[in-house]
Amino acid sequence: MSRGVVAVIYKKIVIFVAMLDVEILIPTVDNLGRVAHMSLPRLEGVRYVVRCQGAHGDVPESLRREDVSLMWGEDRGLSVNRNVLLSASSATIVMFIDDDIELRPEALYKVLNYLDADPELDYVAFNCRSNSHDTGSERCLDLCDGKMRYFTMYSMVIRRRAIDTIRFSVLAGVGAPFLKSGEDDLFYYQMVSRGLRGVYLPVTATAHPGESTGDRRQTPGVLRGRGGVLHMVYPCTSLLHIIYVAARVKGLGFFKNIKYMLQGRRYAIRYHRELLFLDAFDG
Repeated sequence: MSRGVVAVIYKKIVIFVAMLDVEILIPTVDNLGRVAHMSLPRLEGVRYVVRCQGAHGDVPESLRREDVSLMWGEDRGLSVNRNVLLSASSATIVMFIDDDIELRPEALYKVLNYLDADPELDYVAFNCRSNSHDTGSERCLDLCDGKMRYFTMYSMVIRRRAIDTIRFSVLAGVGAPFLKSGEDDLFYYQMVSRGLRGVYLPVTATAHPGESTGDRRQTPGVLRGRGGVLHMVYPCTSLLHIIYVAARVKGLGFFKNIKYMLQGRRYAIRYHRELLFLDAFDG
């Protein structure tokens, strides 16, 4: 793609951006209604790829656009859906968002251009406004120190080539058999483990209009996911982390929180390789 500078008019504000090559990947399930209500903004250099799990239904008028591509599949599970989208992507930069996320174009252009301008960077993380509060720090952070942090996928933009052999664990997340959360954390843990270089910028480029999984009252499956993630990230001290988290989360009470998180820990011990896709790209 040829590079240059274009002027984009958004709400009467002129934003000068370099020509980008970005795909925003949106998994959804059963129908396209939720995506149609997202009012996806037209952004120069940005394409939307939507994959719907379920029957091939009618396409809403708002999605019949040249910058929107649609895919369908009969499989189930958020991680499965995201993996298919990632494998099919061809852009230089990718971003995952859920089907209820709001994009803030001016801030999003800032993080996209920051990543695009620095070939040494693999990703840029940023704020997501969730449940009336920002989820990130108020200062820039260097994320090249190998420390585990907890970013949602809709608060990162990633260079596609850097995650060519990373995938979401189909054993974690919505639609998974036992661990009903943790797919974002396990994906980011793989990024950190492989030495990907990133920065955090204190700008709010997305918004989640409702409560996130972390804000809501925790279910047994979500608690199992948290216990599984804590073991994967802190294998030697996971029990201490589980006790600490169990006492703080809005769950089912301390002892039931412990019970379900320990179930997740045992599951992670048994399926360690599968959770990190360690055998997926052999050969």
